[in-house]
Amino acid sequence: MFQGDFLLAVSEVAVAFAGFASIVTAIGKQAHSEDPRVNAGRLEIMIAVSLAAVLFSFLPFLPAKFGLVDRSVWLICSIVMLCVAIAMSLYTKHIYKQFGLENVGARTPVPYYTMYTGIILLCLLNISGLAPAASEGFYLSCLFLFLGIASFAFSRLCRSLLKTLGQ
Repeated sequence: MFQGDFLLAVSEVAVAFAGFASIVTAIGKQAHSEDPRVNAGRLEIMIAVSLAAVLFSFLPFLPAKFGLVDRSVWLICSIVMLCVAIAMSLYTKHIYKQFGLENVGARTPVPYYTMYTGIILLCLLNISGLAPAASEGFYLSCLFLFLGIASFAFSRLCRSLLKTLGQ
């Protein structure tokens, strides 16, 4: 079965990203930064993705508690993750439109969509059952891609703060 301590550590990292991003955004608001909509959009994406990473860190424990075998656990979790990854990619597009990020010089969300695509493809591969021995590895790779999205948004927030402090 999976390593519970490892999944808990991943959830702690995701929570730390969300917490630090909130602090960075609060500090950045006090400085005269670029259009505040850019950082608000990044923060919203970051928090949503971090919470999704926390969810997926704990999700395998639930089916396992019902006595399901490893393959069934990873299959159920991958189906849920696939649905959430699709929803999150649409949500990211919505955030970019809601905050008008295309119009204020924010870079396109290509890195986000690239990682979402990776998650979707890995989930589909896992669901297909082509490599049942690698089910756990596929799932954990998807989890790391969620952390990758969160870390990308976090780095963009930090870069924005450093840019404003340097002015």
